[in-house]
This record gives sequence, structure tokens and C-alpha cells, in this order.
Amino acid sequence: MKHRFVLKISGILLFLLSAVLCFYGCNTEGPQIIEWVKIESPERTSRCVVLDKNLQGKFSFENCHVKKLDRNRLKIIAEIRNRTDNSVVAEISTAFRDTADSVVDQTAWKEYVLPPNHTIAYEISSVAAAENFCVRLRSSNR
Repeated sequence: MKHRFVLKISGILLFLLSAVLCFYGCNTEGPQIIEWVKIESPERTSRCVVLDKNLQGKFSFENCHVKKLDRNRLKIIAEIRNRTDNSVVAEISTAFRDTADSVVDQTAWKEYVLPPNHTIAYEISSVAAAENFCVRLRSSNR
């Protein structure tokens, strides 16, 4: 009899605990307002950036030209100079942004071999209409 009473009380307590946890979970789930956070980064404020710290100071972006094409697309021509005495393999990509600073087009990362103390001409056009851009350079050994 005592054993049956303990089992009944245990069952009731388990049920109440489950109900409380379910109710608590329902109160913390569901639609919520997400706070907008704007992150300031060199990719948003600069037209050309070196992303990897180990490459910073080893490259310079020179004579960057922008041309408006049809349908408000952009054509970018940038000279990228390897300032080291060694050949460097790097990847380059461009992110194109609209007036709201949202990415509307992004090129695939492409590998380039930059000879020592040499300048290459990087040329790229956006597929979508764009207002701004950022040419990005990173290490290729990822």
C-alpha cells in the first residue's frame, strides 16, 4: 500500500514537473524582436583591404579606377603590388554593395601568383547593379 502511494505521488510530481518545464519552454520560444547591429569593418569602409594579418604591409593597392556600366553595374580596375622580395600566392575577390550597404554581388575567390616587387592589374565587373565595392586579398593557404 505504501509502495503504491509513493508511486502515485512520484507520477504526479513527474507530471507537474513536465508541465512546468513545457510551460517555461513555451514562454521562451517563439517570435522575438532581433536587435539590428551594424558592424564596422574595413570591408565596409575601404575599397581595398588585405584580410590576413600576415600579409598586411606586404601589398599595396594603387590606381583603383571605377567605371559605371549599363544597368548601374560597376567595372573595377585596381593595381595590386607585391612589395616583398618573394613570389606570393594570394586569393582575390570583390564584394559589391548597394546604396543600403548590402552585398548584392560577390565574386569567387581566385588565386593569383604575384612575382616579387611586381604589380598586377586586377579587373572585375559586377553582375548586379552596385553602388560601392571592396576588393579583398587573403592568403591562399587556407
